[in-house]
Amino acid sequence: MHPIIRQYCVLVEFLGKTLGSQYEIVLHDLSDGNNQIAAIVNNQISGRTPGAPLTGLALQFAAERVYEKQNYVVNYRGISRKNSPLRSATMFIKDEHDTLIGMLCVNYDTSAYLEAAESLSKLFQISLAQAQPPELAGLLQDTVEETFPDSIHEVIQSVLHSALESSGVPVDRLTQEEKMKVVEQLNNKGVFLLKGAVSEVARQMASSEATIYRYLSKLNKT
Repeated sequence: MHPIIRQYCVLVEFLGKTLGSQYEIVLHDLSDGNNQIAAIVNNQISGRTPGAPLTGLALQFAAERVYEKQNYVVNYRGISRKNSPLRSATMFIKDEHDTLIGMLCVNYDTSAYLEAAESLSKLFQISLAQAQPPELAGLLQDTVEETFPDSIHEVIQSVLHSALESSGVPVDRLTQEEKMKVVEQLNNKGVFLLKGAVSEVARQMASSEATIYRYLSKLNKT
């Protein structure tokens, strides 16, 4: 583990105790190639544990090099394991060479707040939309939404499902060209940053690892 990431482990525990149980604090370690959770507190929100892989959205942040343009992303939506709405944020952790080595994420369970707001709106006979300032109303219309798989199988299954939806063809009926396009989408979303991703993608697409590597090789040449 990178020394900088090790220092953030203490911050995770501190923030979890300071902010309270409605805030899940997660530290992702990208420094050793495993790209997994190094520390997490209040994990009843997502159900994840240390060693769980990055989410699809976190992989996308890394693949698209969002960290080169900004230091953090805030106020995007998430869904907890209990289907509670979350308000999430991610800060990018970089080393002295500006290489991405980790992500510090905060997931706030807003369900209690929304229930209280709904009760107050009924009491004063106003709608939540009327009560919201314009900037808050805009946040609640965000299209970015994060889910929290706890295994590489679930991460790839989720991203693959999204890719197959856009093609409109079941995986067992894809042509070679269509399979290559699916692999390209997975690559663009950072799936292959995960250790063991090629093997898992091959299994879920009913292909061989050699075939997936061949697709990736062709994509890297274009």
